[in-house]
Amino acid sequence: MTILAKSELKYICGYANAFPRVPEDWLLDGGKATDGPLQLRDDLSPEVYSKFVGQWINQGATLVGGCCGTLPSHIAAIAASLRPR
Repeated sequence: MTILAKSELKYICGYANAFPRVPEDWLLDGGKATDGPLQLRDDLSPEVYSKFVGQWINQGATLVGGCCGTLPSHIAAIAASLRPR
């Protein structure tokens, strides 16, 4: 993320999925043998995820969010962590 922040790009995005590891042969292509559900991490609570997002912001991210496996509760935790106190 820090390298991207030095690039002078207008937008630097950070959003992660909630999977522990995606198998190398996994494809999201309906009907393929490797297509199927992935396990979600059990250690990535909304509060933990929002701390990662805070680190991205401190490193220069300008757009943040969540991808596959993140829930509205993850986004709500990000929003709560960004509100002025």
